[in-house]
Amino acid sequence: MLNGIFFAALAAYFAATLLQFAAAAFKKKALEQGAWVLCLLAFALNSAYLAARGVIAGRLPLSNQFEFSTAFAWGVALMYIVLRLRMKAGWMGVIALPCMFLVLSYAALQPKEISELMPALRSAWFGLHIGSAVFSYAAFAIAGCVGVMYLVRERKGEEAGRLLQMDYLSYRLIAFGFLMLTVVILSGCVWAEQAWSSFWSWDPKETWALITWIFYAIYLHQRLRKNWQGKRMAWYAIIAVGFVIFTFIGVNPRLSFTPMAERRLLGQRTGVSEKREREKAVVSQMIALYCRKRHHGKDGLCPKCAELADYARHRTDLCPYMENKTFCSNCQTHCYRPEMRERIRTVMRFSGSRMIFYHPVLTVRHVTAVLAEKRRIRRSEVFHPNKEKQ
Repeated sequence: MLNGIFFAALAAYFAATLLQFAAAAFKKKALEQGAWVLCLLAFALNSAYLAARGVIAGRLPLSNQFEFSTAFAWGVALMYIVLRLRMKAGWMGVIALPCMFLVLSYAALQPKEISELMPALRSAWFGLHIGSAVFSYAAFAIAGCVGVMYLVRERKGEEAGRLLQMDYLSYRLIAFGFLMLTVVILSGCVWAEQAWSSFWSWDPKETWALITWIFYAIYLHQRLRKNWQGKRMAWYAIIAVGFVIFTFIGVNPRLSFTPMAERRLLGQRTGVSEKREREKAVVSQMIALYCRKRHHGKDGLCPKCAELADYARHRTDLCPYMENKTFCSNCQTHCYRPEMRERIRTVMRFSGSRMIFYHPVLTVRHVTAVLAEKRRIRRSEVFHPNKEKQ
């Protein structure tokens, strides 16, 4: 049933495109009206499909390439309908309708299974981030369509006033899309910091979204500061859509969403060994400071402190929770033998407040890392509310 609605929407977009082409070729008003009715039908089916999928999945239907593509086609259709109703921009249909059909056709090639949302995506920022991307991409796509029509109409000798109206429409669409893309990037940074404790990781999707943002920022700068208009801005709008398409399709979709989380997690794992060594270094320095001040050792550690240092380093090497909890101060599982636990606590109570004077750089780095790790654990517990604490 659900797939039936999707393919009905695809067929309606296709039929609307054919009728629009026929209307343009034969100059028949009835054919254009038929294309308009079919476009409305396709939009209604597209909306019904997204709503039904969202209800079945129990979430926003925006979590994978198929769902985003379907929403993208819906966004383009919505933009076209609004512009046609408000600005009588029926002339745009000959380019906009094929755009809707092609985007939804691309969606049809993607896996359609409804999967459970990964924990990191269960955030209000996720909906804002992806929802803004839908409207941003749709606005840029329609602006590109207007640019194509501008060049066609100019070649046919369209009156200057009509061309100026089309040029201004393209500018307004790009300004709106740019605003939405800014929201996409900023909300994505906040969401990423909450989910993975990192505002930016130069993920391919992130990088190309930034490149696209810069390209459209140049457009707006040239328009506002240099007063660029007309043909060259129409070409600019068309070329800029290429950046959107590459960000949308050219950058491997597998590099977004879940795989991005996997790569961030991989980055955390690659840093585990470094954090493990840092933990051992801090513990060793604390024991050395304690031994020097309390046992008055001058030529290295006394036998008891040497034993404790070796034991502490060995336990750090064997720690099974290092990947997730990294630092002993963040761990709720005590792996030290009782007598060793009391000895290391004595060392930490003595050396903890003194380390800043003897090893300031190491201490600041360690404290900063511990606080970041604690913040990551708290946020992880928010994303995994039912997960048992280790």
